[in-house]
Amino acid sequence: MNNQSSPPSPREDKPGAQRDNPAPDAPLGLEEYLGDFMVEFSQNLENMKKSLALLKFDPSTRPELDALYRSAHNLKGGANALGFLKLGEFLRNIEASMEPFRKGAEPFTMDSAAALEKAVATLEKAAYVVNNSKTDFTFDFGPASEALRWAMDKNHPRKS
Repeated sequence: MNNQSSPPSPREDKPGAQRDNPAPDAPLGLEEYLGDFMVEFSQNLENMKKSLALLKFDPSTRPELDALYRSAHNLKGGANALGFLKLGEFLRNIEASMEPFRKGAEPFTMDSAAALEKAVATLEKAAYVVNNSKTDFTFDFGPASEALRWAMDKNHPRKS
């Protein structure tokens, strides 16, 4: 028999240590924080839906614009902290698409509302994927990102 022991596995509390995760690219500590993040994700999605519904009724409602932005911002921070970088980038795009409305530079339109509704529906699907696969690498944010870009371009034509 060979009395040599196998090399010690990295300790989980050391930076750079590896864990056996369902998704090999999942960040360390994900299991510990994913549940809390998913609760926050769900709450912020509900807030976003409520704000959008009120904005469709009265597009000039500044508190709802701010609440919608804040929800996206909160989710972006959590997503980036847990290593869901594609999700974080998509949420950054949502924030960016809202800046002109929040600053009062552009009116909030039904096209803007439709693009943000598509973004929120995409976030709901992404939440399912993230919760079940522990990664956002496989999720396609492209169509909703394109809808946001289209709404921004329509409301803010680029100067040639």
